[in-house]
Order: sequence, then structure tokens, then C-alpha cells
Amino acid sequence: MAGRGRVLWVMDIGADWTRRPNYTKILLRWYSSESAHFHQHPQSIASCASVNRPQNREDTAQNSHMTRQIVAVRKGNLISSEERAFDPQRKNQLQNEGLLVMQSSTAPSRPVPSLDDHLTDYDKICGVFLQKLKGKAAIEAAFQQTGVILTQETIDRVVKRASLGGEALLTFFRWAGKQPNCQHNLNSYNDMLNGLGRRKYFDHMEAFLHQMNTQGPPPTVKTMDIVMTRYIKANRITEAVRTFDRMEEFGLMADTAALNTLLHRLCQENHTSSAKSLLNKIRKKTSPDNITYSILIGGWARQGRTEEVCRTLNDMTGQGLKPDNITYNYVLDGLFRAGRNKDAAKLLKNMSRKGCSPTTIIYNTMIRNLCLEGNLDEGLKYYDEMLSKGSKPNITTYNLLIRFFIKARRVADALEIFNLLRESVEIPEVGTVNSFIEPLCKFGPPDAALQFYELMKQMGCSPNLKTYKLLLMRLGRFGFWDQMLKLWNEMQESGWDSDVEVYTYVVNGFCNGRKLDEATHFMGEALSKGFCPGRIICSKLINKLIRARKVEAAYNLFRRFKDARRIDKIKRIRRSRGWQY
Repeated sequence: MAGRGRVLWVMDIGADWTRRPNYTKILLRWYSSESAHFHQHPQSIASCASVNRPQNREDTAQNSHMTRQIVAVRKGNLISSEERAFDPQRKNQLQNEGLLVMQSSTAPSRPVPSLDDHLTDYDKICGVFLQKLKGKAAIEAAFQQTGVILTQETIDRVVKRASLGGEALLTFFRWAGKQPNCQHNLNSYNDMLNGLGRRKYFDHMEAFLHQMNTQGPPPTVKTMDIVMTRYIKANRITEAVRTFDRMEEFGLMADTAALNTLLHRLCQENHTSSAKSLLNKIRKKTSPDNITYSILIGGWARQGRTEEVCRTLNDMTGQGLKPDNITYNYVLDGLFRAGRNKDAAKLLKNMSRKGCSPTTIIYNTMIRNLCLEGNLDEGLKYYDEMLSKGSKPNITTYNLLIRFFIKARRVADALEIFNLLRESVEIPEVGTVNSFIEPLCKFGPPDAALQFYELMKQMGCSPNLKTYKLLLMRLGRFGFWDQMLKLWNEMQESGWDSDVEVYTYVVNGFCNGRKLDEATHFMGEALSKGFCPGRIICSKLINKLIRARKVEAAYNLFRRFKDARRIDKIKRIRRSRGWQY
């Protein structure tokens, strides 16, 4: 042991301190120069004492004997630490409760950061409800003790994403409204209603709506739309219609605009029959317009029920209303869904006779449906007809043509249309361009995908991380390490950080390009950043190093990879138990 007369705290690391659930105290045995005593140690934070290395075998045996003298007391009975197996989950729980303790009597204790320092404000708020406190006063006091400075972003995240009950949400919302820097407005109340309805707490939603009507802010048409939408998504059509009938109680008019909103929500969820019944019920109170009948026609067309489409269209003309391009667009879509392509072409020719000239939207519907059926050449005829009649194609037209050209593997035609899109005023979104690049990365060399990448930069569309991942994956598969490295540098200059997928693609590219030193360097960089690549790419690199007679580098990489997998497994286990990283 150490010097004579020195007091040491000793803890058996290999023993199981957690097998028996209800410990009352931990007794640590300490030795002095003359006698041995038992001491209770109630500290809550563990800090190991520094123990000098033994100088001989006798000291080593003495240390081994001393580390076995730790016992635990449970309900008055002594339990040997050697009788219990290792249970890390219970050990973590006891450490948090302040039971597993060890601190030197000579060395001062060091402050250990609390677990709360690693939690976000969202996690702290949700953690209050995990304590299952009783009473609103206790819950609000726990909120204050968290020290969270509320922001609107935190409130929105709790309301929209937290897995809380209806009463818990209302308690948090009321407490947040009392804070000086967070005053609720109408949008906050609407988000709260939406959150309650999304979780199907309809009783609390109704009570909250009544509170808005009596105490303010008063509900608006948007508020009622949120309530009706949540009822419809839960297949509670009767409650949604009843809410529409109660709009006058909240000081709102159940006019044609509100009716169209309700009908649109019903048709979106395939409740077109209920929408038709509602229209027939309130036809005398509220007069429908073109939008009303167009919504119904669109609902029937989405289901492919052309008989109902024609019946509703006749009813519309019988009311003295004239169909417009939106109405005919729904009719054409319904005819294509029913497989009546000839009737759709005939309707398009007769539209001009009925006083409604086809627009770009109509031609886009024709092109999309024909191309979906595999008639790409037939769709191009309507594209030429659109140009001949003076209708300018929009970004939707170009997107349709490019997508179907790529699907037919006519890459040259797709690039030609993409150049036309570049000359237009509108700039496509990066997600749209990614939808072009992704199929190109599944067949053929990556040259076409790189051309789309260069053109999108020229038109002012900035690539995102998914764009770089798609290109790096394709370049790495062919072993084009020089182009891959150039693209990786551009990604770094654009401000996008590399993740485990990016490193996997880069290492794979260098392996396929027979650049093992560079592959080892990037693999080491990934491991040093805490990433743990998959076993396939690591095995591939290690096997190539062995075949290249670089056994030492392969062994070192194997050791680092083994440690990285162990740490990654520990993190995944602790995340599943609620720890945050």
C-alpha cells in the first residue's frame, strides 16, 4: 500500500454493485497503519483516489485482497460484492442516485458537469412531465427550476413535436404565456389547437376553442379550418360538419368561401360523397360558385368516377355556371384515370368551341398523363401544339419533360430541355434538380450527372448535401478519384460538412482507384471525428491493404475501427436509455 498512516478509499471495479435493487448504504473498508474500520460514505459524485503503484508482488496481493473487502448492506443483511454479476443499467441508476461513491480523503473533489448541461431546453421541458408531478403549482415550480429561457422556437417545438398528453400541453402553454418574454398571439393559439387535434385530444381542443371564444383572442376562419381539418383527418365527418354549422356562434359567416374550404378538405381525404351531401344540404342557404363545383369534380376525378364527374358538370351548367380551365383540367384528369384517353383528346379539341381556350395547365395535364402511360412521343405532340398556339411552357412543363426523358434514358433530349429551362426566367429548386441527377446516378457513367451539376451552378441554383452525396457515390463507384476529390473540395468550400456517408463514398472511390494511402488517410480522418463507417467499406480497405503487403497499416486500422465500433455501440445503448449526446 501507500505510505504508513495514509487513509485510502478502495473500490472493486469488477464487482457488481447493482444486482440487488434496494441498497440503503455503501460501506467502504479503509485501512490505516494500526486497525481497519468501516465507514459510511454518503457523497453523490464519485472521484477515484490516486493509489501508488505497488513495488512488489506482496503489495500487489495485498491490494487485490483489499479490493475484495467492499460490501453492501440491504435491509440489514451483508451481501458480498463477489456474489453479484455486472449490471451496467442498475449501476448507472445508482450513480445518479448518489449511491456508488468513492472519494479520496486526501485529494479534493473536482466538480463534475451535470447531465442537465448536455440537455436542450426542449428536453428539459419534456423531462418535467417525466417526473409525474401532481398539481399545476408543482409542475410550474419545476419549470422554473429548469432555468430555461423560453423562446418562440422552443414553444413551437414542444407544442408540435412533444409526446405529451392534452392536460400537459395545456399546462405548459398556460405557463409559457405567463413568462414576460413570451406573449401568445393568434398564431400561437392556432398552433396549440393544431397540436391538440393532431394528437386526437378533441375534448381538450373543444375546451380550448371555447376559451378562445370567451377570453380571446377570438377565433378566425383559419382557426375553424384547423379544427375542421383535424376532425376530417380523424374520419369524424359529423363533428367537422357540426363545427361548420357553429361558425355563427363564434361570430363568423358560413359563406361560400368557408364552404369551399370544407369541401376541399373533404375531397382531399376521399370523402367526396360527404362533400356532395353537404352541398345538397346547404344549397338553399349558401349559393355555390365555379370553385365549389370544380372541387367536387376534382374529388370525383381523383377516384376515377367519370359518371359522377359528368353528372356534376351537367349540374354546374344547369345552375348557369360556366366551366373554366380549372374545371376542365379536373375533367381531363378523371378521364385519363378511367382510361378514356380518346374522350380526353376529344374534349381538348372541343374546349375552344365552348369558349374556353386551353392554357399551359391543360397541356401539362395531357403531357403528364400520356407520359405516365408510356406514350412519350404522344405527349411531345401536345408540347409542340402548345408552342404553336402561343402558350408558353412553365417550369412544370420542363420538369415533366426532363423527368420522363431521363426515365426513357434519352439523356441528350433531357439536357436539351434543361438548357431551355436555364434560359427561362424561373430558377428550379435544388430538390427538382436532384430528382434529375438521382436516376442518372443509377445507370451509365457519371458524365451526364456532372453536366446537370455544372448547368445548375450556371443558372444560380446552389447544390445541397444530397447533390454532393449522389455525385460522390457515383464517382466513387467507378474509381474516378481525381474528379471525386475535386468535388469534395467544392463541397467543403460551399460550407457543407462531411458525414459518415460522405467519408464512405470517398474511401470507396480511392479503394476502387487503387489509392490506398489516400483511402487510409480519409478513413483515419473519419474515425478521428467520431464517425463509424460500415463494416463492408472497412473490410474492403483492410483486405486491399493486406494484399498490397501493408500489414501494419491494416492492423492499426483494424484496431481503430474496433474501438470506434465499441464507442458507437455504447452511445447507441445510452441514447436508448435517455442519455443525450
